[in-house]
Amino acid sequence: MTINKILNSLTFGVFLSLSTLTQANQPIIDEPLIQKESSKEVILFFSLACNSCYYPGVLIQSLKLSMPSVRFLKVPVFYGDKWRAEARLYFLLNLSSENYILSDLNKIKSSYSISQMNTLVDDKEAMFTLLKKYGMKFTALEFSRWWSDSELMMLSAQDIINESGLLSHQIPSVRVYNKGKGVTYYDARDFEALLKQLLEDLK
Repeated sequence: MTINKILNSLTFGVFLSLSTLTQANQPIIDEPLIQKESSKEVILFFSLACNSCYYPGVLIQSLKLSMPSVRFLKVPVFYGDKWRAEARLYFLLNLSSENYILSDLNKIKSSYSISQMNTLVDDKEAMFTLLKKYGMKFTALEFSRWWSDSELMMLSAQDIINESGLLSHQIPSVRVYNKGKGVTYYDARDFEALLKQLLEDLK
């Protein structure tokens, strides 16, 4: 796939195609955050507090659809209470997909919108009330299960963040692992340069 084709699809097609995936019912992170080493893997480190993180997230989702042999993950980083609450929201929205169907793109949009319009607190009761406020339908038992699962996802994310050694001012960043080339980190703020580098590294 050429750079121009991907850029064109991001501009004209990806937003539409991702929006229509409402029947896929798959979370953005639909597998364990830590697993046996993949031959090719891309991890986007992002925060909902970071406006420049949004479009790299859309790019990663587009590449995930076009490169099924590559493992793509989005890992929310948390360096304080506010970022931790935003990471929790992100994981809860992913876990809720079992009975609240959102396309992957709409999950990203929802995460950003809710975090920007509310003062988030990493508290079970507060998150329960917040999601109910936005019309989500679930039982207390379902939410308790999501919360427990999100705890495991937070721990896995923390392990990956610690391993990366990234600092808050280095977000968004992308970690690329290619079994034949090793591990490389890239600044994800330069959208076009990142795309070129990913296509090169993932050959």
